[in-house]
Amino acid sequence: ANRGFALWSSRRRLMARLRAAGHEVFCYSVDDGYRAPLEEVGAVWREVPLQRGGPDPRTDPALLFALRRAYAADRLDLVQHYHAKPMVFGSLAARWAGVPRVVNTVTGLGESLPAGGLGRTVSVAAYRVAGDLSDRTVFQNSDDLALFRREGLVAPGAARLIVSSG
Repeated sequence: ANRGFALWSSRRRLMARLRAAGHEVFCYSVDDGYRAPLEEVGAVWREVPLQRGGPDPRTDPALLFALRRAYAADRLDLVQHYHAKPMVFGSLAARWAGVPRVVNTVTGLGESLPAGGLGRTVSVAAYRVAGDLSDRTVFQNSDDLALFRREGLVAPGAARLIVSSG
């Protein structure tokens, strides 16, 4: 996710249930003060150099390589990404690292899909890459799901709507 807080606030119960079921859970994000709380629920923390916001050719390659190294070292069976930048770069890194299952979660498009121009073109291309590389894409609202279907950003059989899954 793009912030440790997002993982802690919306995913800590899921992580605790996975740990209770005997699974190893890893978190990959920036250290924004939520490392210790996530480790308290049993997650293994990995800090990655993620800069929030739009594409940044100065920092995004470092994120891609850091995720690829971490995913390969941790020998993951499945990775789930939250937020736009982790979806795109995380999906690329996961496939490059040989992770067998990739799930992306669209938590709400917000400003990540501009109305027009070059920004929209880049965003659509990035989401298409993430969709092509994922086994499943989870949506939290029907409007985002409809938009992704209309734009061809997700395969019909790969999309799932789980309302307010956060």
